[in-house]
Amino acid sequence: MSAGVWWGYQNGANDASGEFLDPALIIYGDDDGSYGPWTFSSEVRFGRGAFTDPENNNSGDNFTVHKAWISYAFSENDQLIVGKSQVPFGWKTANFWPGDMLQGGYGDQMDVGLKYSGKRDVFTYDLALYLQDDWGSTSTDTSDDNGHWGSAAEGAETYHKGVTYVLNLDWSPLQHHTFGVSYQRGGFTRLSGI
Repeated sequence: MSAGVWWGYQNGANDASGEFLDPALIIYGDDDGSYGPWTFSSEVRFGRGAFTDPENNNSGDNFTVHKAWISYAFSENDQLIVGKSQVPFGWKTANFWPGDMLQGGYGDQMDVGLKYSGKRDVFTYDLALYLQDDWGSTSTDTSDDNGHWGSAAEGAETYHKGVTYVLNLDWSPLQHHTFGVSYQRGGFTRLSGI
């Protein structure tokens, strides 16, 4: 178990007029590798800087469970993950700031469901079934999505992501060089609109 605090700093009109904004307390819970083939990981965020939207999340507040999953390793190369985990689609290749904004939140998209991950020689693959994007039946918040996934932007419709199938395949012919392809198919439930 560990924790951290972060906040943003907004520059003012001159160098001396900036201010700290939107603090957040982050609590991480990860196993220490002592449970054999079982592992778990969680991240809970509290505060205005939690990268969540109270109007679109299941808590209705500045609180979010960014991830919470448990997994079982069938072998050194095969693992099943159940819970809210990272969607294996459009894996991040750029720095979080501003790289994730350029990718529309694909790099840190967390959904609720199950994912099977495997590795064979120079290939890795993921097969996933996600039931929804967050814990609540009307939540559209996936944390860190910068408003791209269903969250209500001014004049836009709001959608809840439903059952989604994902396939990801990566090929690493050389060290530090990976080529990949991802496929995602699912449905949306319209919650509001213009």
